[in-house]
Amino acid sequence: GSSEAGGPCDEEDPCIMLRDILGRFHGDGSLKAFACVDAAQVPAPYHGILVNEEHLTKTLMDRHGTIDVRVVEVQRGEGGVYARRIYLANSESKLVAHAILIAYLDRLPAPVKKGVLEEGIPFGKLLMDHVKERCVRLKAFWRVDQSLGDEGGFGVGTDHESEASRMTYGRTVVIDCDGVAAAEVLEVLPREYLDAAAGR
Repeated sequence: GSSEAGGPCDEEDPCIMLRDILGRFHGDGSLKAFACVDAAQVPAPYHGILVNEEHLTKTLMDRHGTIDVRVVEVQRGEGGVYARRIYLANSESKLVAHAILIAYLDRLPAPVKKGVLEEGIPFGKLLMDHVKERCVRLKAFWRVDQSLGDEGGFGVGTDHESEASRMTYGRTVVIDCDGVAAAEVLEVLPREYLDAAAGR
C-alpha cells in the first residue's frame, strides 16, 4: 500500500489507517480490540468528546482546564515522520486520553515542529497557538475492548469484570495544516471517564 512510501496511508479505508497507526507501537494482536462504529453508536459521554471536528486537546481543556502531555514512546522515521504514543492528563494527573500521533514534520510550521520535538505541549494546543488554517477531519469511530487491547499495551482501564465495563471508545482523525495533511491521530478515551461522568 501507499503507507510503505512513508506518506499518509489510504485515508478512505479506516481499517488500513488504524493498522498503520497502531502498527507503529503495537503488534497485530491489538487490532482485534477495535471495531468500527457509526457516530450514532458512540454513547454519552464519549459522544460529546469525540463526535466533533475539534482538537481533542481543546475539548478536554474545556472540560478539565489544563491538559498535560506524557510521552510514553517515540519513533522517528524517514522523511520527517515522527510518531509517538502518549497520554493526556488533567491538572490532578488523572489520565483523560491515550493517543498515538503520527506527524509529518516537514508539513508543519517551524514553531509547531519545534514544539512537537520538545514533547512538552499537546499537539492540538500547538496547532491552536500557531496555525490559523487547520482542520480536524474525522475518519472513523471505534469501540475498543480493553481486555483484548491489553496485550498490545492499549488497555486504558482496569475494570474488566463484565463485557460492558471493558468497552471504551475512540476515533481516528487526519489533521490538516494550511490545506495539507500534516498528522494522523488515534485517540482513545479511558473507561474511567464514563464512571467519573456518572458520579458527578
